[in-house]
Amino acid sequence: MGQTFTIGQILAIGVLSLLTVLLFVFRPTLPAHNALNKLASHIRRPNTPRPPPPATPIVYIEIGANNGFWTDFYMTNIAKANLSADCYLFEVQPKLLNGRLKTVADRHNCTIVPYAVWDRDGEVMTFSVPTETDEAGTLFTDSAWLDKDSNVTTFQVTTINITRWFIENINPKSFMQVRLDIEGAEYKVWRSLIHSGVACWFDILEYEGHFSHRLMDYPMAPVDMFIPWLLKECGVYTRYEHFIKNTTRWYGSSCGKCEYLIKPDHLLSAVP
Repeated sequence: MGQTFTIGQILAIGVLSLLTVLLFVFRPTLPAHNALNKLASHIRRPNTPRPPPPATPIVYIEIGANNGFWTDFYMTNIAKANLSADCYLFEVQPKLLNGRLKTVADRHNCTIVPYAVWDRDGEVMTFSVPTETDEAGTLFTDSAWLDKDSNVTTFQVTTINITRWFIENINPKSFMQVRLDIEGAEYKVWRSLIHSGVACWFDILEYEGHFSHRLMDYPMAPVDMFIPWLLKECGVYTRYEHFIKNTTRWYGSSCGKCEYLIKPDHLLSAVP
């Protein structure tokens, strides 16, 4: 025999159903970039990273080292803890290689690797840097980052397969802190690092996601969120930062070439 309901139960079910429909119809619309900000804020506050086990070699690797600010900060703190670390810096800008970055590398006995990080060796590519600000450069000539200045400096660089480099140069049993900031090239690199298993060697990972720098990279937005979730399974402590600055443009109103932020049609129609 089927279950019977009282009039009160039927009325309660009806009211709940009506409330559900009303909440769905009149729910507040949360822009996609706000949803990403909310999720990223949660990801950026994971549990405290575990310290290196006693007598374990420590390795600090900055991929996209720029002027060495973060390397100087972390290596100084490592020294203050009475620890030592091998240090490797990946950067291609000649002005930095012979300037501030070299000073930092000499101070902390770091090895500079002057190649553009990629998923293949030996490709010759164009590297572009905003001339006036002389900040981070990119392998992509259509990057919105380059719209910061009216002039852009370009030069040719040779790529290095970062996965191969890790396998040939780093002991996977080391305590590894990796910082990765390569202005949009991370999506090529992540696929290689994850597929090879090298990404699970990391103990601490700090990376910047740049999906909003190029329209064709908008579908990569979920990847930025997927990385911490995926690597947590193999024990990687991840800090993540992205660059969505406001509701209309990723870099601000002065960024004329920047595409608008995520819209549903971009995510649904664009193919990586």
